[in-house]
Amino acid sequence: MKKILLLGIGNVLYADEGVGVHFVNYINDKYQFNHSQYQLDIIDGGTLAQGLIPIICQYDHLIVVDTVNSVDVEVG
Repeated sequence: MKKILLLGIGNVLYADEGVGVHFVNYINDKYQFNHSQYQLDIIDGGTLAQGLIPIICQYDHLIVVDTVNSVDVEVG
């Protein structure tokens, strides 16, 4: 079984308002994912930074949700 991690990053107390954290918590509350070949885990990574490395290493695929406030840049 392939393991996928949906990881929300952000600080709910500072500039980005924790958009990544709020997003993954919303997805976790509103949706259920079931598949015979894939396991999806959803984690609020907050501001753990390097503390997330042991967790991330356990997965085959990683999707990171985060935001930054930058002028004159393209999405992505």
